[in-house]
Amino acid sequence: MVELVIEEQEHAYYPWRRYFARILDVAIYGTIWSAILGLIFHVNIMNRSNLEQVFDTFIAIAMMLAIEPLFLQKSGTTPGKYIFGIRITTKDGSKLSYFQALQRTWEVIGAGMGYNIPVYNLVRLWKSYKSCSQNTMQPWNMYLIYKIKDTKKTRWIALLAAYGVL
Repeated sequence: MVELVIEEQEHAYYPWRRYFARILDVAIYGTIWSAILGLIFHVNIMNRSNLEQVFDTFIAIAMMLAIEPLFLQKSGTTPGKYIFGIRITTKDGSKLSYFQALQRTWEVIGAGMGYNIPVYNLVRLWKSYKSCSQNTMQPWNMYLIYKIKDTKKTRWIALLAAYGVL
């Protein structure tokens, strides 16, 4: 199979890469929250009830809202996006301001992830997948450039390694 190498393609439409980058980022926030619970509050994270696990997921999403804009403002990427060679800039190529990044992250949480509300989140994820698969720009990226450096298969290995570290 021939591997496609792209030179900084604008408006990258790779739904699975984007999805797994997002899921890795959320997993990182969840891991940080679990570390806080276990190491600071001495909570046994292995014995969390279903309701507590739902709460933990919402905390991870709240952390995403607080932390992701900082990543985007400072580096133009997040850990998950970095693994896949994805970068987000303004139309003129500069990094997003904190407010732009915060607004984008909020729109991702709502329109892309359905605020992580059960069932509704599946609907929003499916709609996002379909529009991305049809090369339609996501609403949270309308005034931004979503670049991908390349589509090397080694990036999937890096993703697995990152999960191994978590």
